[in-house]
Amino acid sequence: MSKQKTESGKKLNRLLAIFIVLIFVFSFIAKILQSNFGDVRVEHIMLDVRGAQIDGELYYPAGTNSKDRLPAVVVAHGGGLNYGTQKGSASELARRGFVVLNISAYGSALSTMPQYDESGSGVEGYSVFNAAAGVLDAVNYVRSLTFVDAARVGLLGQSMGSNRAGVVAIEDCGYYNFNDIMINVLYDQFGEIFTEEEITEDADILAETRLNADELKHYEMLREANWEKFNTRIKSVMVVGLNWLPPLSNAAEVEVAGHTVVRNLQSNVAYGTGALDVWASLDADELLRETWYSSEYLTHDAWYVLDDTQQTSTIVGEFEKDSVTASEPLKEAIASGRARVLCEPVKNVTHTAIFASKGLFSQQVKFFEQTLGYNRGDLGTSGTKPLDSSNILSSWREACNGIAMVCMLGMVITLACLLLRLNVFQSCIAKETETAAETVLGKRYWISAACTIVFTFLSIFITNRYLSNFQFAGKFQNIKAMPFGQITIICIAFTVLLSIGTLMIVTANVLINRKTTGKTGLEQLHFAIGVKNIAKCLLIAVICLAAAYMSLGIISYFFGQDYRWFTTNFTYVRPEYWMAVIPTAAIYFVLYLILGVGINLFSLSKYSDSLDTVLTVIINSLGIWLAGIMNELSGIIAGANGAFVSSQGKVISDGGTSFLCDFFNTYHLLILVPVVVLISRIMYKRTKSIWLGAILAALIVSWAAVACGVNDIYHGISALGSLLG
Repeated sequence: MSKQKTESGKKLNRLLAIFIVLIFVFSFIAKILQSNFGDVRVEHIMLDVRGAQIDGELYYPAGTNSKDRLPAVVVAHGGGLNYGTQKGSASELARRGFVVLNISAYGSALSTMPQYDESGSGVEGYSVFNAAAGVLDAVNYVRSLTFVDAARVGLLGQSMGSNRAGVVAIEDCGYYNFNDIMINVLYDQFGEIFTEEEITEDADILAETRLNADELKHYEMLREANWEKFNTRIKSVMVVGLNWLPPLSNAAEVEVAGHTVVRNLQSNVAYGTGALDVWASLDADELLRETWYSSEYLTHDAWYVLDDTQQTSTIVGEFEKDSVTASEPLKEAIASGRARVLCEPVKNVTHTAIFASKGLFSQQVKFFEQTLGYNRGDLGTSGTKPLDSSNILSSWREACNGIAMVCMLGMVITLACLLLRLNVFQSCIAKETETAAETVLGKRYWISAACTIVFTFLSIFITNRYLSNFQFAGKFQNIKAMPFGQITIICIAFTVLLSIGTLMIVTANVLINRKTTGKTGLEQLHFAIGVKNIAKCLLIAVICLAAAYMSLGIISYFFGQDYRWFTTNFTYVRPEYWMAVIPTAAIYFVLYLILGVGINLFSLSKYSDSLDTVLTVIINSLGIWLAGIMNELSGIIAGANGAFVSSQGKVISDGGTSFLCDFFNTYHLLILVPVVVLISRIMYKRTKSIWLGAILAALIVSWAAVACGVNDIYHGISALGSLLG
């Protein structure tokens, strides 16, 4: 072996070692931040309450024991994701001393789906829009913990999790206030008749004046039983990142002593969002104003108190300034579950940025601090030293997980390069071929580059503007062999469109090459490496994937972390879901093989390897980056100019991330696209063939696609799933 090759091998070994060390270092730092430097215990748990597992993390203060009675919050993630995206919210609440259960909904990540969830709709009637999806089961589990104060349990839902939170809050809290319940007890159990005016009077006083001694004693027993149940209902609910108003927003008609009356949800509710999210103009929403009994536009950051009997609302304080320790009206409103707050939209925050928004984290901890009366101790109690809501660390933890993810991808690429040095895999490296395409680096190269940028831009634009919806995804979700979620289907659609554009660019270059040189220019891509060598490329890719998954197991075991950056994540996969990786990878492989032709059509021999690689990644990613940047900037400009709401208060834009195109289902492509290009280019440079790059990229992306599971449609436990556990 030559001295140059030996030095190259040593460099790769050092690089591999550096990536591995950095993975462990940043995962450890992420754990330190998540546990608040050891003050908070974070445990991975698996619950099974109805024949299906719920995967999640339980946070609680270190040193907690069975004599403690701590408030708790259950956290519900958005659609197509898992509990990992809500680690920021969970850890910030846990830093304030709350018990927090952060779960993956039924069907997400390692969670499985029961035939009947809490909504009771069953397999045929399952709909992601009306499913509790394990959130109510999680609430009931938290209430059963001996160190949790069952009278102080909150619920936080993000995006689709807001919908689940709404379903759960209605099921758990309902619309009857306690006086309504006891009036109905007098009506149903004792046959008392009331006028419509009398049902608003105090039920206890009415009982004393109408019942005899024995009846009153029985009434007191029923009152105690009903109060125990009423007092342990969900105390407060916060919904953030809304795509539509969750069901808890609506008032409902209920029967009280035979009279039909209107009541709001009997729990304290807060709405939070980013200024660039879908419901940035929620203060103008007619339904919300109607249910809050307001003829005017709602005031942000104000504590409202709803009075259903008088059908009025009153502002009793400012969200950021006033506290239950100093405001008796606010304290009474929260105690009766009648408080509402519409938080000020956080500036320049989109739907996806909510996952790591300090402003949203601050609002969340403030709301639950006030409604559950706790922040490192009961509010107003001597010795309690609350942690200010502006003290946020979770964005740093997110960054550490992201760096670890990048290092994992670097480890995979480096390992593939090292494996190619082994004798058994040497035949995967093709001999170089001189072609006309190598020397054509002038006008045609830059025209092709410009076309690539345009086609990438158009592909993401069309995907997000016209295909990013449940109707499109639903057409493909009943294929049993490929139980894809909505996000996976949308990303495949983007890749198909991009592949079509690539074929057009490649075809044009091939025709020009044939005319000018008599060759196609495709010879340098070495398609014909033989079945045996293609199989070896597959083996290299599988080894690299296995190494990445093993590293995940190590950082999960020791530090409780996974690889993620916002909605881009590489996490655990249920054993039977690996079977779904096969068809997913097959689809991506074909598409990435086509993209690999376009990525590697030109061999930029006059540039250094590093400059060539960087330039190739930028050219093939710039279209989607530009779309994302333009989308964000247009949103920021629109918000700054007051374009959401006119001076008369008329809504002329619903905010959102859809100024250019709706990005929130595809933000992770901003990272995955350059990753795929990088893998394709480096593997081509090492093998002079496009096979290994396409196979390795397909497996890596398929891992991420399958890891989140399927919660858009019902996907029960298969025989294989039962066999593998």
